[in-house]
Amino acid sequence: MAFITTNGWDTVFATNYTNLNQQIAAQWSSLVAKAPSLGTITASIGDKANVNIDMSPWQLTQGGSGGLVKLVLPIKSGIFKGIMDNYALGGQNILIELALEWVPQPNQIQFSIDDNVATVQADLNKSTTVTTAIIHAFENGKVTLSSSATVSPITTGVTWKITDPSSGMSFYAYITNVGGGSSMISVYQYVVHSLMVAPDHPITPVTVISAGNISDRIDGPILKELIADNIDRNLKEFNFVFATVDVVTQLVDTDVWAWLQPTTNGYAVVEPLENPTNDSCTFAILSMVNNRTAPKAALQVDVNAIAKDCTSSLLISPYMFLKYMLAPGVSSIFQGSSKTDFTIDEGNLSVINSNKLTWANVELESGKTVQLSVDTGHFAMTIQNDRITLSFSNLNYPITLLGGEVGKTNIIFNGQFKLSLKTGTNGNKTLWFDVPENQPNVTNVSAVMDDAYFTVELVVGIITIALSVICIGGVIGKAIASRAATAALKEAGAVEATASSSEIRLALQDLLKSPAAKRAFIGEAGADALNMLGKASISANRANMWSSVAKWTGTLAALTGLADGTLITLGAVLEHAAQHNWDNTPAFKGFANRTIAPYTFGGLKTFEVQTASLAGSLQIGFTAAA
Repeated sequence: MAFITTNGWDTVFATNYTNLNQQIAAQWSSLVAKAPSLGTITASIGDKANVNIDMSPWQLTQGGSGGLVKLVLPIKSGIFKGIMDNYALGGQNILIELALEWVPQPNQIQFSIDDNVATVQADLNKSTTVTTAIIHAFENGKVTLSSSATVSPITTGVTWKITDPSSGMSFYAYITNVGGGSSMISVYQYVVHSLMVAPDHPITPVTVISAGNISDRIDGPILKELIADNIDRNLKEFNFVFATVDVVTQLVDTDVWAWLQPTTNGYAVVEPLENPTNDSCTFAILSMVNNRTAPKAALQVDVNAIAKDCTSSLLISPYMFLKYMLAPGVSSIFQGSSKTDFTIDEGNLSVINSNKLTWANVELESGKTVQLSVDTGHFAMTIQNDRITLSFSNLNYPITLLGGEVGKTNIIFNGQFKLSLKTGTNGNKTLWFDVPENQPNVTNVSAVMDDAYFTVELVVGIITIALSVICIGGVIGKAIASRAATAALKEAGAVEATASSSEIRLALQDLLKSPAAKRAFIGEAGADALNMLGKASISANRANMWSSVAKWTGTLAALTGLADGTLITLGAVLEHAAQHNWDNTPAFKGFANRTIAPYTFGGLKTFEVQTASLAGSLQIGFTAAA
């Protein structure tokens, strides 16, 4: 699987041109109702020339790259009155190139100054505080500046910063090329954590490549200038259009997805070098959340951003997936824990416990309750490319005898899970963990005990039987079982301590083929466990038997556990583990799923979720709703 990057952005919504154009067309009437300037172009040069046209839905077209995108603006009807002649433009097209870096941010103030431009520019060049002309120009943009606002040149004659201490707001002002001339100043509110570009030449947000079929050398350029002037005034409408077709706009209405609300946006396109089509060209909305600083790299989108067989995808960076999705889920699972009990290691993409945690209070068969706990720094959930690794390096519980603690058993677990989708009972799809076929689960067991009470063999035996009681995650069982033995085990009463792992594995396979033998073994194991975990003792031979069994079962990946507090039969656990049926093995998979299951996709209006997976970033694929 290809590694998919967000290029430093928190999230990326990517869609192909075909889907974007279809979405714009489908929503055009509502878009124009909310933003009338989308549907009309009205501009004039005094009484010399003017244009008034109505537009059909805008459409992206091929020829863009990185931060430049080309759009076709179909003319529904309209007239251009030029200097040389009048022209009916209905049925013709306008082709523009838009510099995406100049599309305003969400809720960012942006306006244009095109009245008294020469005076305003001269005042910006020579003044350190705002003049009457500057204040008046801002008033026309519906911004009130105090007389104490200061002017600082960024690039002399091209870019200035205006700072108003009374409101705490700052603005960048740029000389703007319109149709080849410098007749406008574009003003953008300074947004914290967003990169503000400071060019050394006038900016060109919009370039009109062609406008209708006018061939006249005077009227043709004039029409282009009028169109560019109109679009420059209304750049914020592009943000509105793009947000309308972004799945994030629909997801953020749900509490668990509210964190996706962008505070800074960028835009980018990528097109194949050979044989591009609207289906293979990608437009992307690049976003930062929670006022995080936007990356300073060029506007880029991964060529694999859209999932296979989908028309759009949402990418969530590994760190954002960890911080806003995995970490909150983890903190809600351990008994009595909170977010303050965990730290996020951004470099290693891990959430780690910073305090001692309680996994569960488990009642043993003898009626005694022990507390499974995890010491500080011994739990981690880590993102590793296409999967999640779940690690317990010291899940432990005390061993007591005659009212006192005589030792501690430690359990080490490392398991991996892949992200996928599952359909819930309500029909909504939710994020879910699947166990990959090459599941490299490793479980190890160790103990530290007072040698005055137990021999080494007996210690290992207790570990094995204890694991049968708690099954790593804390299964409360009415009987106790181990995963290694045969029918001959009960008859002979012992397995030699020299038995090899392969011999014990074969013994396990034979045992699980015989329900009667398995039941007999469970009873035998249970009887010894009650003695060993209670106040009684058993013979050294019996302890050696369990010691031998432990040599294999102590490193067995299939030792399983608590299924979200649900009681299960140990017989069922044995069956599923023997068959490597990981989806039905209720160990840590149930724990992992509880961290991610709240993330559902109900309520989407124009999207249908189709796929979800990790490929460096979290990639969620969509198609258009039927």
